[in-house]
Amino acid sequence: MPTQIVAKHVVSHVTVYEDRADVTRRADVDVPAGAVTIVIKAVSPLVEEGRLTARVEGADGHVDDVVIDRRFDVDLDAVTRRRQGRAADREARTIDREAAVGVVAGAEQRRRTVESLAKSQAQARARRVGRGEIDLDGIEHDVASFQQAVVAADDAVVEAKSAVLRIDAALAAIGDDDDDDDSVEHRRVCDLHVRLSSPGGLVTIVVSTVVPCAAWRPSHEAQLTRDTDLSTSGSVRIVGHGAVWNRTGEDWKSAAVTLSTARPSAGAALPALTADRLRLRTKTVEERRQIVVAHRTEAVPKDASRGGAPGVDDGGEVRAFVVHTATILDDGRPHRLELFSFTAPCALVRYAVPEKASQVFVRASFKNAGRSPLLAGPVSLSDNGAFIGVGDILYTGVGDDLDLAFGSDDDLRVTYERKRIDESRLVGKDLQHWVQAATVTSTRRTATPVQVLLRLPVSELAQVKIIQSPQHGTVGEIAPDSHGLVRVDAVIEPGADKRLAVAFVFDTSGDVVLPPPW
Repeated sequence: MPTQIVAKHVVSHVTVYEDRADVTRRADVDVPAGAVTIVIKAVSPLVEEGRLTARVEGADGHVDDVVIDRRFDVDLDAVTRRRQGRAADREARTIDREAAVGVVAGAEQRRRTVESLAKSQAQARARRVGRGEIDLDGIEHDVASFQQAVVAADDAVVEAKSAVLRIDAALAAIGDDDDDDDSVEHRRVCDLHVRLSSPGGLVTIVVSTVVPCAAWRPSHEAQLTRDTDLSTSGSVRIVGHGAVWNRTGEDWKSAAVTLSTARPSAGAALPALTADRLRLRTKTVEERRQIVVAHRTEAVPKDASRGGAPGVDDGGEVRAFVVHTATILDDGRPHRLELFSFTAPCALVRYAVPEKASQVFVRASFKNAGRSPLLAGPVSLSDNGAFIGVGDILYTGVGDDLDLAFGSDDDLRVTYERKRIDESRLVGKDLQHWVQAATVTSTRRTATPVQVLLRLPVSELAQVKIIQSPQHGTVGEIAPDSHGLVRVDAVIEPGADKRLAVAFVFDTSGDVVLPPPW
């Protein structure tokens, strides 16, 4: 039978993926020549034989086999935690009982004082009666008042004693440490038996295991720094983190951690193609005579790509972030690891989207000045050290532009309205002007520049044209971008309202049926 040696091992490196982790552990063992079995105790109970590899480093020899020995062990950590919690509860209850006993003593003293005052008052009333000073109404009032005081004092004593009894019952329910013998907890653990052949000497056993119940997700912090509230420039410091969850059954202490966006479970097979048949049909007479147009609202497409399940968007290229030393406990809670940081200058502008919100937001525009892309994830926002809230960041490559909103300006409000203006013509067909307007209200004492975003329709048909109507607007004719977005820059005077409006008409041919846009 080969010699069996129990080796002390450490988790040296962990690669965490979106839904699993690759754990590498090392054990330095002085082995005799020949066949020997190295036992690595108490590894994760989620280890599977098909995802287990072992090798020898730094010496001659080779691994013959690796066997998993599963067993149940006493969870001493759980017992210790339970005893510590019981001791803390017992101490807190004892302090509460001492305070409750003091309350009982105070209530009894107050009751004795009330009884003494009532007795003295009764004697004084008796002397007044003996002198012929009879005031029946006053006597009845005094008697009723002292009766109420005595009853209240008795109730206080009863309540205080009841509180002591409740605390005593809670102390009795806590129990003693001897009760652990009946409710000891067990946990499932695994031992690895590595069988190897070696000429002897000091060898290093490296064992790699893939385990589930581990994951990571990116998160960020954005810290805005600016001189004054009305500054048009400043700087943004971005700190990238990786939140790591570990519920594998073992702690990763002082290990190198790599956070990877690779998906080992996705495989390399191409998806199967399905048939997509296109069929032609002859238009009806009505369809040949008229073109029926429909309005639809579409979101502006993002330049960033979106990753598939389970949720980390890496822009289509595998990313890896290395943390040289970290401790991730097996508690199922997120552990944040700082991955990178950079500071970039930014341009600040007050920005309003009246069609969506009545607030005016503070937007910071800057570039990704880091050495790695920003992965999609939540971002916590702070302005000059004050926490603002939590937003979202889409995938942003190195050098790409990024906009973040750092809360709203409470001194500015915006209202939005849409209406139709009919224009009757003597020659030609009547026109319908469609007007959308935003009114910005300021309570500031200084003039404030604001950028307001409005929309114009975008036609996909040659028979339908969008023509602006400057005569019904307040900003003149402004060229929209390719998505029909119009950005209007205005300065809002102190305590004043500023109305910004754009208008348009549909220029259509006679065979087009166009419903109203709103």
